[in-house]
Amino acid sequence: DPGAARLAAGTEPPARLEPQSWSVVIAAAGKAAVVDRYARELTRMASAAQASGFDSLSDAEQAAVLDAVREFPQLALKAAPSAAIFRIGVLPSAMAPLLSRLRETASQNGLDFASLTRASGVVYAAFLTKQSDAAPSATLAKAASGIFGVCGRPDIAAQATLEWGPPEVKRAVGGIWGPPRQDFELMRRIKAVFDPQAVLSPGRLGGGI
Repeated sequence: DPGAARLAAGTEPPARLEPQSWSVVIAAAGKAAVVDRYARELTRMASAAQASGFDSLSDAEQAAVLDAVREFPQLALKAAPSAAIFRIGVLPSAMAPLLSRLRETASQNGLDFASLTRASGVVYAAFLTKQSDAAPSATLAKAASGIFGVCGRPDIAAQATLEWGPPEVKRAVGGIWGPPRQDFELMRRIKAVFDPQAVLSPGRLGGGI
């Protein structure tokens, strides 16, 4: 999104990432004829979606853009070391309403927002405090609580993990997985069936099971 593009532009701006707009990054590989066909089809798709443009990247541009995608969490933490960054698993069909709710939550709490989404159904959402915030941890904790609530909505049904954030924020919301979901007991019972001695990655699955 534009917020993620601005984070990338804070160091060496990768070519083709515009901080004022959304960007879709697609990598394709294969024989020259196959890649050319991808380029033609993606050009048509971009036109149908009313995208502002479609460009093929040079090798150097591709490396810079993919570096920015890969290092998104670190870019956010560099811009705001106290940022709270969520990794959210969600159905692609629910991505749009989820992102809308996340931006709304950030705005309500006076936070800057940046997100990077993957077509596989993973959203990285960064919430950055502002220098004028006198109690950044309290602000982030309030926002994080709201985010877990958003992800638990039946129309979104996402699984959120607070992967990066101040320890006090994680403690305030009940850990990196937030409050137990309604299906937590079922998850715990299934885990117990396959791992009765609790030796398989203890504490590293949803809810700390």
